[in-house]
Amino acid sequence: MLCKPKKSLEECIPTAPSDGLDLLKRLLQFNPDKRLTADEALHHPFVARFHNPDDEPSLGYEVIPALDDDVQLTVEQYRTKLYQVDWILLEILKVFNITLVFLALSLIQT
Repeated sequence: MLCKPKKSLEECIPTAPSDGLDLLKRLLQFNPDKRLTADEALHHPFVARFHNPDDEPSLGYEVIPALDDDVQLTVEQYRTKLYQVDWILLEILKVFNITLVFLALSLIQT
């Protein structure tokens, strides 16, 4: 099977500013150890104009996903775990008041 050539983010979003592309690349890192934390992302130059330390609460603990990748689950168990993860992610987004839609729109519009 032939694979399509890989496209860079610059090719996919040619009008995006370089600092916006940099933030997106850092957030989309496959390796979680290399990925930006929420706090690091809030201090990135691209979102500096929205940074408000008085309105950016922190959980104060590390979030650990409910899915172990070394355990075989049934479809029903997997579905249940995914819903738990979705709920956790929703709560995190509420706490940090972050919307990826806003980030994507700001990248496209600039």
